[in-house]
Amino acid sequence: MVLSLLTSEKSFTNPWVGSERLNQIGLHKARMRLAAFNATLRKSQVFYRTGQWRKQFARDGFIMVENFLPENDFFRLQKEVSNAADQARQRTPSENSLTRGFGAPKAREWGIDRFDGGTLNRFIHTDRATMPETLAFSKNRKLQSLCRTIVGLPLRTSNVRIYELVHGNDEVNHDLQKDFHRDTFFSSMKFWYFINPVGIDDGPFIYVPGSHKLTPERLDWEHKQALHASKDAPNEIKGGSFRISPSALKAMNLPAPVTLTAKANTLVMADTLGFHRRGDARPGTSRLSIYSSNRPYPFSPFGI
Repeated sequence: MVLSLLTSEKSFTNPWVGSERLNQIGLHKARMRLAAFNATLRKSQVFYRTGQWRKQFARDGFIMVENFLPENDFFRLQKEVSNAADQARQRTPSENSLTRGFGAPKAREWGIDRFDGGTLNRFIHTDRATMPETLAFSKNRKLQSLCRTIVGLPLRTSNVRIYELVHGNDEVNHDLQKDFHRDTFFSSMKFWYFINPVGIDDGPFIYVPGSHKLTPERLDWEHKQALHASKDAPNEIKGGSFRISPSALKAMNLPAPVTLTAKANTLVMADTLGFHRRGDARPGTSRLSIYSSNRPYPFSPFGI
């Protein structure tokens, strides 16, 4: 239906989103501009609640906050999250995958396993009754304020999960999340609160500062990608999470990517409209974090 153009639908397999004729006259760019306008309206309504990080988000598209929690609060949370991850490993040891691309989620009694190429994404459900520290973290005022800074909306506590990532062998089965990309055509939020340190060999988050901005160069690139996706293109392009090469990043006059290695008790939050990727890592290396995202309805002007 034509009304799908006014939803968060990003796949170019949709006959309207993927219409070659409409994209030739600028449909994709128009959707991006309209979504950005509404995001600005939402954020303006909660301006007074977004705190000291607002300018850095506006400039860079991401932040990294070390020592996010007081030390004693962190130690209690670290113990709770580590115990939950240990229990999941005991019940369901990690597997290897030779299936290419993005795998389907597999339901477990404790949550979900899903593969990106050879990389395992393990999402562990948080239980309000038995995980009081995780629940308290999800309601943290500073965390809620930071979420509003990106999308103008609070964090949904029901969407907070424990996330363990186990890197596969990229030479055997490539992880598409290790290519620079943006998630969708509008601003959305993701964060990782690291329970353990993340070093250079652990596949840290990599982000291109300022790449969340809809500059003329960015919109021109998006238009070309939309035209390509409207024709016969690989699934990873038609899916709408466009990949980008290092040379194309340079052509947009963007700064060098930043690799966000992190100490334990560090929060990394980003607008995933900006270009980012999962860092390279030794096979078998893991990252443990609390994770959430907020991909709002892009055309709503109402902030909370």
